[in-house]
Amino acid sequence: TYDIEVYSYHPPFGGRYDVSVLDEGARAQAVQLNLHQVDVAAALGAKYYVMHPSDRVPSADYLLRRRNAIRGLRSLCRAGEKVGVAIAIENLPPGYVADRIDELMWIVDACESEAAGVCLDTGHAHCVGWNLGQAIRRIGERLFTIHWHDNDGQADRHWLPGKGTID
Repeated sequence: TYDIEVYSYHPPFGGRYDVSVLDEGARAQAVQLNLHQVDVAAALGAKYYVMHPSDRVPSADYLLRRRNAIRGLRSLCRAGEKVGVAIAIENLPPGYVADRIDELMWIVDACESEAAGVCLDTGHAHCVGWNLGQAIRRIGERLFTIHWHDNDGQADRHWLPGKGTID
């Protein structure tokens, strides 16, 4: 056996896992798939479940997709509370729900759960021009985990830290 501790769990995202979709049947299925993955995270002993609040969103559907994302995230937070897994909502690149720090924190608050927090993705933040120091201060105690990688500020390249233009 291996002595491995699972700290966080990042399930599949987008497509059929996207809790923001407009079709109610597909959204309900996405929520169920994610609820199952919360149970997987708990079985692995993970403390955090890293969640993308949406897939790429057409601007005309943005507000409805954000509303649906919050509805799905609330369900996941309630499930996470029951099994001891916190939901770390990941900031995303441009064109997705939660690409702005104020919106991300508004979504965390809208979940109405202490199980809701943030997975700060440094590459995504750089692509939208966030100042990482200011973002970390804004997130505060709701910072649950970090996806630390680098890029050139133009695309989500997932380079090793120091290989791109993040200070």
